[in-house]
Amino acid sequence: ERVIPALIDNVNECCNDPEWSPKIAEKIQLTRSSILMAFRAILHHKCLAPLSVECPPPVLVGECVEKFMQVMSTCVGDKTFITDYCSTYPITKDLEFFQQHGGDITSLSFIKEAVDMVLKEMGLASGMTNLTLNEVQHTEVKETEGDTSGMNGYAQVGSAVPNHIELASLV
Repeated sequence: ERVIPALIDNVNECCNDPEWSPKIAEKIQLTRSSILMAFRAILHHKCLAPLSVECPPPVLVGECVEKFMQVMSTCVGDKTFITDYCSTYPITKDLEFFQQHGGDITSLSFIKEAVDMVLKEMGLASGMTNLTLNEVQHTEVKETEGDTSGMNGYAQVGSAVPNHIELASLV
């Protein structure tokens, strides 16, 4: 995920062709979206889906919470990725899901605090983490216009979800 901002910067600096630069940037955005979608699918498959059965045993809940904590603890180290991920897939919904299934509230609070700290440090308003993509697309953030540093350089609002044609073109 750290490669994506660097690619965008290089495209902006090196590619002066107004016809190709947007096309390359779009492909990079699709790659970024695919990374987020793949990560989400794996996280869902390993940590959330096993609890979708009726009355999952407490041991299974504990194992799923532990897996989730391990994965998210690792991801918190990559601030750009976790900010991008949480702006697309609100972590609070996952935490609520675990709590509804009897997950350890202390462990879940630890992850939530770590993620919130990263989001605050990266300048993502706490109100932006629980919005749907449609709400985010209609929210204007004037102070980041023209700013291509960090996340702003590649995480354009609403660009995280490619349509089925864009996704198929990546394969």
